[in-house]
Amino acid sequence: MPNAKLTPSQYSLFAANNASLDVVGDAVISFAIDGQQFRADVPVSEKVDKFLLGSDWFKKQGANLDFASGTVTLGDQGIKVHRRHRAGICRRIIVTHDSVIPTKHEANVSVCMVDEGVPLPPCDWAIEPQDLGPGVMAVHTLFSDSQSQLVACILNNSLKLKSLRANSLLSMAEPVQCLSGTGSNGLDKSSFVDGDDSSDSVLHDESVMPVSSSL
Repeated sequence: MPNAKLTPSQYSLFAANNASLDVVGDAVISFAIDGQQFRADVPVSEKVDKFLLGSDWFKKQGANLDFASGTVTLGDQGIKVHRRHRAGICRRIIVTHDSVIPTKHEANVSVCMVDEGVPLPPCDWAIEPQDLGPGVMAVHTLFSDSQSQLVACILNNSLKLKSLRANSLLSMAEPVQCLSGTGSNGLDKSSFVDGDDSSDSVLHDESVMPVSSSL
């Protein structure tokens, strides 16, 4: 919702695993269901990219759900409910703290995985190389459900500091099956060279530069 007018939020959002979701504000939107026009006051979060209507909205509309027929009645119109088919399972990789990666550095940034509440057996996850701007990228990294602390490797081969804000979306992770002898106990990193200056080297930091209050 790039052009939405946001107001201070009156809502608190939680994921299916009871993790708190940051809300950037509330917006009033207009939409149609089977030709009927509706409005809703909804919270906006950078961690949610789908339009969701809560039970409070349906209650306010006087909606009735008929499980036997699979229909929702809004006003005098019955609307057929459809099952959402998932094209694939993925998890959002979210930056947990404000971070700054110095120029010509490689650093590990603290992240967390956010799911959509889909029950899955414990498994490993991977993110593909992700372009974060000129000369900056998140490299191929493996995660595991068994890890208590997660970090993503960021390469900054540019001549500028790279800032990552807390609660911002870094990348998407997909489930993978590791072959014997590999796994997420270590980081599987892809090499990266800036095409404009391939002779420069990148220094490695175990952690990122903390953000001061003056930034």
